[in-house]
Amino acid sequence: MVTTVRPMNTRFFRSLPVSASVIFRSLIQWRAFLPEQSWVLPKIVGAVQNQVSGNHRDKLLEELCYWLSNLLFLRHLLADFLDGPLGVSSEAVAKAAMEDEPESKLCGLDEQPFGWLLVQVDSNVKLTFKCLLQICYSRLTDLDFESMLTNEASDELIDDTLDMLADVWQDMTTTNVYAPIRGAVMERVFSFITGNLLNAFLLPPVDDDPSVPNPNCSMAVGLRLKMVIQYIEEWSKENADELAHAAFNLGTIPARQMARLLMLDKSMLDVDLIQQMCPDLPFTWL
Repeated sequence: MVTTVRPMNTRFFRSLPVSASVIFRSLIQWRAFLPEQSWVLPKIVGAVQNQVSGNHRDKLLEELCYWLSNLLFLRHLLADFLDGPLGVSSEAVAKAAMEDEPESKLCGLDEQPFGWLLVQVDSNVKLTFKCLLQICYSRLTDLDFESMLTNEASDELIDDTLDMLADVWQDMTTTNVYAPIRGAVMERVFSFITGNLLNAFLLPPVDDDPSVPNPNCSMAVGLRLKMVIQYIEEWSKENADELAHAAFNLGTIPARQMARLLMLDKSMLDVDLIQQMCPDLPFTWL
């Protein structure tokens, strides 16, 4: 019943996710922390896992954001209840999930009493975080990034990108996703956009000789790349918050350096100077 709650107005109470609170109270009521009741939590966590796994494209972004909030809050409640060395902050769990650490290494729980409880929740935090990113990536993959840089009529593609960013940000904020995870998701999304924009003109056409420079490596494309990045930056400033803008600054560094390089007269520059101007770009790109 808890895992199938749908209306948003029944999912939160005083900005806290209701499902995590109900699950926690049920665990106490059922004495799930006793050895003979150790089967209870895996059953519940399994039900939650079913909500976030499966075909990523069929999952609602809002659903994943909601369960990410619940899992982190449930972990906080469990750690506070069990106390002692298990009381590791949600921030530490979030950071470990984003760094893809092994479950037992997340908080040194492998040898702690009841450590398996938090390991179960931690692994689902990681799973939900990854599924959330997969949805974002799959939506962005559908966009034609090459046309965005070479086609004058590509403003609609830019608008589609901004709409997607707005959907992700709104779903994470309305479901009270933990702030560091919101920033981490946006940084990875911006990095994914940057990678696709650069691949759009760095990679040679399929049937062409890879030793021949891509004709899209031009000043015009540099200007277009700069414009696309500026649109995204304006969105991050006007429609999100400082956290999203900081993520933008980190995630788009290569694209901003490449745009500046494309607009320069390279005949006046040597390789060493170019590398100094673009320290975050791999040598093969340059």
